[in-house]
Amino acid sequence: MAFDVENIQVKREGTLVSIEIKVPKDAIREKEEEVLRLLGQELKIPGFRPGKAPKHLLLRRYGEENFWEEVRENLIQDWLNRTLKELDLHPLTTPKVKTLEFVKGEALSFQAEFEILPEFTIPEDLKISVEEPPPAEVREEEVEGVLNDLRREAATLVPKDTAAEEGDIVHIKRGEHIWEGQATASKPIGKQLLGVKAGTRVVLSD
Repeated sequence: MAFDVENIQVKREGTLVSIEIKVPKDAIREKEEEVLRLLGQELKIPGFRPGKAPKHLLLRRYGEENFWEEVRENLIQDWLNRTLKELDLHPLTTPKVKTLEFVKGEALSFQAEFEILPEFTIPEDLKISVEEPPPAEVREEEVEGVLNDLRREAATLVPKDTAAEEGDIVHIKRGEHIWEGQATASKPIGKQLLGVKAGTRVVLSD
């Protein structure tokens, strides 16, 4: 049936929305018939084909209270969804529903409460300023260090017979273990590798 907003009352307090919905009597009758049709197809009543059993037998088999509870729940779900869509409301929380009145086949009214996003307006003349950070200072030695690292990564190691010089890679054997060090004056152990020749026994200290 057609949706009638006159049956709806909306109250807002900040982000809390409360809706009271009064379902028209015609909508209740339509839902009652719809649920009966579904029960008639699902329930097997001896002596009757699906959909042909009378109402009183269907209610006896399914339970009258169960039937009206299903009618009520279906109506609440349908009318709440239609109301939210019609009023363009988007709950952030699951609506808390409370039945205010329910007379079987005659009347149904209920209340739903939920939270929504707060409303705010951005001024048309709003100006946003962003401070540009100062350019980063890069020292020449830092650039050279990075370039040297890249050169070392791309370099091919070639054995040499002369003494180890700054930046040379030295393979050191201790027992069965071999580890790799770099001859460099910038590190304590690396400094001790400067001038070392292949095959030389050295004593390293931290």
